Amino acid sequence: MYNNIAGFYNRYTTDIDYGKIADYLEKIFRKFGLPERSDGGKVPMILDVACGTGNLTCILAERGYEMIGLDMSEEMLAEAEERAAEKNIDILWLCQDMCKMDMYGTVSAMVCITDGINHITSDASLKRFFMRIKNFIDDGGLFVFDALSEKYFETVVGTNTFFDDSDEGTCIWTSNYNKNKKICRYNVTFFELYDAENELYERFDDTVCEKAWSDEDITNASKDAGFTVEKVFNGTTMKEASDDSLRKFYVLRKNL
Repeated sequence: MYNNIAGFYNRYTTDIDYGKIADYLEKIFRKFGLPERSDGGKVPMILDVACGTGNLTCILAERGYEMIGLDMSEEMLAEAEERAAEKNIDILWLCQDMCKMDMYGTVSAMVCITDGINHITSDASLKRFFMRIKNFIDDGGLFVFDALSEKYFETVVGTNTFFDDSDEGTCIWTSNYNKNKKICRYNVTFFELYDAENELYERFDDTVCEKAWSDEDITNASKDAGFTVEKVFNGTTMKEASDDSLRKFYVLRKNL
């Protein structure tokens, strides 16, 4: 997943304002507070789960946080490492499945942004995910993540074909949302121009699946792992989420 399209990811996610997301996360950190580091460190250590190409990870690092980025795609992490190197930022990158993460210590907080949790598609994996998160976060630490709602998949994505054409190449992706299983399957195809003179293109294909988790699903799985749901916000606002919310931000605290 995302291995074949890592090089195109940033090109087709220019609508995501990572600076605004970083602002929002810092507002949440201030409002709910971060615990002192268990290892005695002075700067909060934060793990960016499913960090992708490291856009948010690098911004938070530039703002003074000690960052770790975790993603299961080697190709995405290669892009992230290159980004950090260009900015001369020191970040630890871990190539791991987020449902099987394993670290040597704990962090003050974890974040998982741009619907990373929707990529978990089974009840067992969701429970295992929260248990792994719990194991590597300080007592009283925060876990902040966003999730696309069922309303989003029904009204925005649905079953459709999308198309984008540019000088660099063409992207075609189809979505098929199964309302009964609450799972959306995306088939993505890129044609990248690599020889403009002879108009030659290289084709890349990938498949991505996402699941719409209910508030009850998330609350139950996180509670069983030892978390308390502090708040669920509507998008990047401080307003409480509702049934009409398309993207929700969850603020969880690990129980003492």
